[in-house]
Amino acid sequence: MNIPKNLTDIFPWAFDKCTGLQNIDVAKNNTQYSSINGVLYDKSGKKLIHCPCGKQGILTVPAGVTEISLWAFYGCAKLTKVVIPKSVKLIDDTDVFIGCSRLKQISVDANNADYCSSEGILYDKKKKKLFFCPGGKAGRVTIPKSVTEINIRAFVECKDLTIISCLSTTPPNADGAFDEDVCARVKLCVPKDAVAAYKSAEGWRDFKTIVPDAAGR
Repeated sequence: MNIPKNLTDIFPWAFDKCTGLQNIDVAKNNTQYSSINGVLYDKSGKKLIHCPCGKQGILTVPAGVTEISLWAFYGCAKLTKVVIPKSVKLIDDTDVFIGCSRLKQISVDANNADYCSSEGILYDKKKKKLFFCPGGKAGRVTIPKSVTEINIRAFVECKDLTIISCLSTTPPNADGAFDEDVCARVKLCVPKDAVAAYKSAEGWRDFKTIVPDAAGR
């Protein structure tokens, strides 16, 4: 896709379901947009607007980018890893990575002041809020005891998870974080003294299997 110099307004859903699109190139004299390695940015290059759905493998967000926009990676089903630099201050939507069914890892630079990652999962810097678990994650994931909130739709596309281990004795706020498939299929392991609390908590009580963590945590 070639964006000419006179195009100044691109709707967020403009490239929805363009699964074969691999590169968006912008004319250098366009006043509103730019492109880096086929990815669409604002003119300054500080805001990542859209990654083409046909991009494959690892996508490294360039140093200097400060914002990842609404639905920026929506539908990028061929990506396996996204690397986020220390400069990013805002990831602008719950659904940034929705549709990334093969994404196994979100990796955040250790020097980023606002976000971090663990086991490929995206958190705020203090690990109080879990933002997103990649759709391609498989097997078991562990949610740290520091987490008090899980973002809406954070686990809705995790088709290959088998166990979620949540270490907090107080169920984090998780309303809307899990869909019916995850709740029906995935085993939830929680601290042995917190089983009853999870079975009655909004967002957790829909799990069909809630058991004490084997480690007794």
